[in-house]
Amino acid sequence: KTDGSPGMEQRKEKGAYRIFIVDDNDLYARVLKKQIESKEYEVSVYLSGQDCLAHLDKRPAIVTLDYRLPDIDGHELLARILEFDPAIHVLVISGQDDIDTAVKLLKNGAYDYFVKGPETREKLTYAIRNIHQTDQLRNENEMLKKAVREKYYFRKLIKGNSPQIEH
Repeated sequence: KTDGSPGMEQRKEKGAYRIFIVDDNDLYARVLKKQIESKEYEVSVYLSGQDCLAHLDKRPAIVTLDYRLPDIDGHELLARILEFDPAIHVLVISGQDDIDTAVKLLKNGAYDYFVKGPETREKLTYAIRNIHQTDQLRNENEMLKKAVREKYYFRKLIKGNSPQIEH
C-alpha cells in the first residue's frame, strides 16, 4: 500500500528500513529480531501495544504484531497503527488458527496473518523481503515518474505566450 503519505517519504529520507516486532513474549521477540535484523533492516522490539504506539513516530515500514497482547486487543492495535500511517505494513502473528479472526484482520488492513509454528520465522523473513522489494520498486517508480514530469513538462516545451497557446 502506498498513498504518497508522509510516512513513506520520511522512511525514504532516513534510509533505514524500520521494522517493529510487537510481542509480549520477550524471548520469542528476540528470536524474531535475530532472524530478521540485517544491514538493510533496523529492527526494534516492543513488549506491549502501548509501547509500540508510543514509538510510531520512528516511522516503521513494517510492524509484526502478536494478536494477543495483555494491554490492547489485536484489532484495536491494527486500527490505531493504520490510522497513524496507512502505508505501514502490518503482519499479524498469532498462536491461534481461527480463520474468522484472520479474515477479519486482513479485511481491516493487515498485510498478512501467520499462525505461530515451526516455519513462522522463514515465512516472516520471506514476507518482509517481498514487502521491502515492493516498496523499493514503488519508490523507484515514483522517482522516475517525477523525473519524467519535470523533464517533459508540456509548458516548457512550447515557445510563446499567446492566449491560443495558453489554451
